[in-house]
Amino acid sequence: MTGQHTRAKLLLIIALVVGAAALAGGMLLQLTAAPPDPVQPAAVTAAPEAPAPEMAATLTDIRAMVSSPEALTISVLGDSTGDEPGEWVDLWARELAARGTVTLHFWDGAAADWNAHPTVYPGPDRAITVWNGSRAGASYAYPLEHLHRMQPVRPSFTVLNFGHNPSPDRADEGAAELLAASDATWAEPVPGAIVLQNPSLGLWEEQTAGSVAALRGWAPGAGYPLIDVNAAFRARGGLPGLLADDVHPNSAGQQLWADTVRAALG
Repeated sequence: MTGQHTRAKLLLIIALVVGAAALAGGMLLQLTAAPPDPVQPAAVTAAPEAPAPEMAATLTDIRAMVSSPEALTISVLGDSTGDEPGEWVDLWARELAARGTVTLHFWDGAAADWNAHPTVYPGPDRAITVWNGSRAGASYAYPLEHLHRMQPVRPSFTVLNFGHNPSPDRADEGAAELLAASDATWAEPVPGAIVLQNPSLGLWEEQTAGSVAALRGWAPGAGYPLIDVNAAFRARGGLPGLLADDVHPNSAGQQLWADTVRAALG
């Protein structure tokens, strides 16, 4: 029995030694094996930058149209800040009469058509026609719906005048849709300029500021120059003295607006 017991212990010791050696060998093999090749990231090819859009016309180009002896057709699409006699579109039309005889059409919102009796400001022997498609309370959807009547002929250029009524998150998209629809109507780009409207007060202040900021960020990159009425009002100072209420300019504000447009476009 003693011999068998001793033999069994020897066999156990040998098994333990062999197992330990095998384990040590495996660990040594792992330590000395060459590390795997690092994984190389996939090559990334930068997307080519889109070319900057070419403007349909710069302010200099539009001023050249205004000062040219050729016939001129202007489309104004906007809201209540310019829809009545004595407001900036009318005041600007009077100034344009120094360059030609101006026929100013006012949009009749109730009839959804042009007033049958346009205003005529006599001037030199040159035809200047202003289609003032401004309507109280309008945003981009209204002229988009009535564009076939609001632009009865291809305009030389369009002046877009919105900011108080559109939601700020739609200000740039709405302008883009309307101008694209005009281009599609005439099967070619129509030069355009974007008015940045006057600052507002009270409950309207944030909405107007948001729309102006959206248009300021979008228009130059989309190829449309700006007429910065907003900056003109801020530079003048005394905003309450330029407004009839929290939004609409009074006579002094309307004159400042017209002067700003004339300085920009002629």
